[in-house]
Amino acid sequence: MSIKISIGWAFVSLLLLFSCGKIKKIPDDTVVVLVEAEIGEIDPRFAVSAYGVKISRLIFSSLISFDSKNSSPVNDIAERVERTDGRTWAIYLKKNYRFADGVEITSETIEKTINLYRKKTGKISPYGQKWDDVARIKKIGKYVLEIILKKPRPSFVTDLDLPVLPVHDINKGLGKTSMYGSGPFYLESKKTNQVVLIRNPYYYNGVPRVKKIIIKSILEENVRALMMISGYADISQNNISPLIIKGLKEKSVNITYSPGITMTYIGYQLSNKYLSNSRVRKALSMAIDRKGLIKNRFNEHAKIADSVMPPHNSVHCSGNIIDYDPEKAAQILDSEGFKKNSGGWRFEIEYKTSSNPFRLAIAKVIARQWAKIGVKVRLRSLEWGVFYHDVRARQFDVITLQLPEIISPFIMKEFFHSKNIPENASSPGYNRWGFSNSEFDQISESAFNSTSEEKRLKFFCSMQNIIRDQLPVFPLWYEDNTAVTSKRIKNYTLYPNARFSSLSRVEFSEKRLK
Repeated sequence: MSIKISIGWAFVSLLLLFSCGKIKKIPDDTVVVLVEAEIGEIDPRFAVSAYGVKISRLIFSSLISFDSKNSSPVNDIAERVERTDGRTWAIYLKKNYRFADGVEITSETIEKTINLYRKKTGKISPYGQKWDDVARIKKIGKYVLEIILKKPRPSFVTDLDLPVLPVHDINKGLGKTSMYGSGPFYLESKKTNQVVLIRNPYYYNGVPRVKKIIIKSILEENVRALMMISGYADISQNNISPLIIKGLKEKSVNITYSPGITMTYIGYQLSNKYLSNSRVRKALSMAIDRKGLIKNRFNEHAKIADSVMPPHNSVHCSGNIIDYDPEKAAQILDSEGFKKNSGGWRFEIEYKTSSNPFRLAIAKVIARQWAKIGVKVRLRSLEWGVFYHDVRARQFDVITLQLPEIISPFIMKEFFHSKNIPENASSPGYNRWGFSNSEFDQISESAFNSTSEEKRLKFFCSMQNIIRDQLPVFPLWYEDNTAVTSKRIKNYTLYPNARFSSLSRVEFSEKRLK
């Protein structure tokens, strides 16, 4: 189907939405942001989806933030953070930092926030395990607290990117109609496909110029594109594909690109009888033409990954890039005893991906490339909720996913340490590939117990080398962030972590679209 025909169908869909009253012209004091998936949970204790996390950060400020142009940490609620010894940290808070209901954040707020994340009864936060090593929290006055750990934790500062909760009104503030955090906006209403935010009159870093933010979930890409060029939306970030963007450049929108730290990767299920062999995983990885995909699908707006840590990260260690070599990939499979049968197939695997058309198109190309080396692929595209359930339950052979906001090296331990292999869909743990390597486990423990920066960097390099060699996941590329914005707004900035934080500084241009 051509782009024109697709746009035609999208235009019909758009007209139907208009006629049903579901899409209206944007009020003068409002910015409309389009996303391509359901919003999901936005309580920061339980938000795990990309948009759930992004929206929660608009409502809840953290002690420190990584919303900077180079992903370096910047103080937010914290005035400064100091280490007094190997296990003790002092956190000094900014004064007069308030929630949207006017209540001030104090050392007691931070203590109760950490304890809520650590709570082991009822619904358990997946972020709580980071704080299991806290031996004691001591309040030293209204704006200073001391955290004593059971053992050294090198990632302590990066772990302070922890949304602070309205502990004074926790039952009313979370899960109800209103959600009063200390971020630039507070929650007015939430539905499955829409979130409405109102500016926080007490926001410490300056009350936003925009009164209201409406975040709409629009599943169809062409409808998102038409809403943008028709003036019914203001921002669509990282959800309009390069092919469609080509047709928007002449229209009434602005296009902005910026390097990103979101990694797209292939995940292999190591309990599969074929994929348990690291040489098989290497062969499959070698059979993927990443350069061709980046050129033809991304118009060069992506960079080949050589590690699970982004290139600009302080612990990134370069390594040999797995080049596209289908002939050698076939030789590896032959040498491992996986010969082609009479039908031309070596074995069969199931490849799951989301139903996002752009991601599905990429998965189809990869499946064809694997077929060329004799691996039969059953490709299944699933609605996001079903797909993510299967990922969490480890019910897959191969998946394609994206990992946003790769900042702390702690993520390697979370995703590849054997103790983090989940038992089922409701179990904590992100090691969904079932990777178990005693050497990796030992090195990761040493890395996070060491107080020497030099030694830790060597440990982190060793961890990346093991992942690069064993390939429980195959990092494909780091995609550039892309923002399609309306002409009526200005000062929207793309950050490497792709969060929406700059919405707090967006202004309206003098020449407004009518």
